Amino acid sequence: MAGVLKNIDNMWRKIMAVDIVKKVVAEFIGTLLLILTVGCNLQAIRQEDSGGSGVFAALSIGSILMIMIYALGPISGAHFNPAVTISCLLSGKIDVANAIQYILSQLVAGVVGSLSFYALYGDGIPFGPSPRQLAMFKWYHVLTVELLFTFMLCFVVLNTACIKKDNQYFGLAIGFVIVAGGNAGGWISGGAFNPAVSIGLDISDFSASGFGWSLQYAIAQVCGSALAAFLFYVVRPEEFGIEVSSTSYRAWTSRLTCEFVGTFMLVLTVGLNVLQSQVDSSDPLNEAAVFGIAATLMCMIYAVGPVSGGHLNPAVTTAILASGRGMLSWTEYALYILTQMVGGVCGATMYSWLCEWRTFGLGPYGTFSWRGVAASEIIYTFVLTFVVLTTATVKKNSHTQDLFALCIGFSVVAGGYSVGPVSGAAFNPAVAIGIDASNALVRGSLWKFVPYMLLEMFAGVIAAQFFRVTHVDEYEEYSGEKYGRQSSDGVEGTEMREG
Repeated sequence: MAGVLKNIDNMWRKIMAVDIVKKVVAEFIGTLLLILTVGCNLQAIRQEDSGGSGVFAALSIGSILMIMIYALGPISGAHFNPAVTISCLLSGKIDVANAIQYILSQLVAGVVGSLSFYALYGDGIPFGPSPRQLAMFKWYHVLTVELLFTFMLCFVVLNTACIKKDNQYFGLAIGFVIVAGGNAGGWISGGAFNPAVSIGLDISDFSASGFGWSLQYAIAQVCGSALAAFLFYVVRPEEFGIEVSSTSYRAWTSRLTCEFVGTFMLVLTVGLNVLQSQVDSSDPLNEAAVFGIAATLMCMIYAVGPVSGGHLNPAVTTAILASGRGMLSWTEYALYILTQMVGGVCGATMYSWLCEWRTFGLGPYGTFSWRGVAASEIIYTFVLTFVVLTTATVKKNSHTQDLFALCIGFSVVAGGYSVGPVSGAAFNPAVAIGIDASNALVRGSLWKFVPYMLLEMFAGVIAAQFFRVTHVDEYEEYSGEKYGRQSSDGVEGTEMREG
């Protein structure tokens, strides 16, 4: 008997010594726990007597994704999502054989996870847009939401977890994409963003309603992953062995693409969160909306910061220019602001189209006056831009080297919950012009973004002057040369710094 056990132990050790085995097991565990958490949150919301609430469901799901990425990332890369694996395959970060085994493991884990929460609750979850959602949206609106936020997820994965330069924020950035997308798009599509989740949930309710929308969702999600891989190639040429001069056309394409994509996703998230209560009167305003918007800002800064600086806000760009230190030329300043404004208008057009051309306007709201708007926008845009300057542009940043975007994102949490009912908490001229431009399509009035923009730009300039007072040492070694965070391709960012 002892000999048999020893032989079994030796055989098991040989199996586990094969590199792909431990990777596939890691993918199975992570995907299983992710889908189990998704299913349990959805079931808790559906069970009237459980006291379940959807307010923090996205945070719960994002949290399990984040902790499992940190736990298993060193083993398999922690994809837990066939769309992520396809993005990595298209970007040359994984070979075909391993990608196939990863995807099979993830899909099997999706089925097992769905059976697990079915056993726990005794009921499956109907997958796909509900009759109520299809009464408010077209099918292509639903699939576009899945495409866009799966794109965001894969784009953040590629730009934080798949680059040559190590960092410690990759899991935080990836997990919080679910917080961002779940709050912004979950009320339209359900917020799967993962073919394994889609198929697993669909199978859980197969006996009751048959196979539903999972294949359509999976196609949209794979398209989002392919778009992410393409833009990763555009913004990170060094990851593909392409040497790029910091002043070349290719370098400028990378930077401006980053600013456009980041601002687009930010304004899209803002609009979808605000429109939720207007479009779907059966749902109250999402109490976690501000948190979701802040999560988008944080994730996109982590993704594009090392390339463009991750400004995503003309007020931030203005503050960096006004702070001196040669970080921006006037040409760079103009190009950045123009790109951010265009990104904001495009993001606003997208959220308006997704919601059947519904829009909303800028403040003042309720009984508040322009005086309240001015105070709100100046104070909290100052907070946002001052935090950017002090955490992401300083030479001595070892205390915030991996936390800079978290600090910037939570500036929005602070201001959004404080003065959102007064001014709408834009704190960003690109957000303001996007909201006003989309609203003008319906109401024909385009002017309110101008005072918002002037107030926010003014706050950025004031923040720069206070930065000069509090960070005198930042100017002691300055001799006129340009400096910024240096990415591995030689492209200088205009916000971040190395520790």
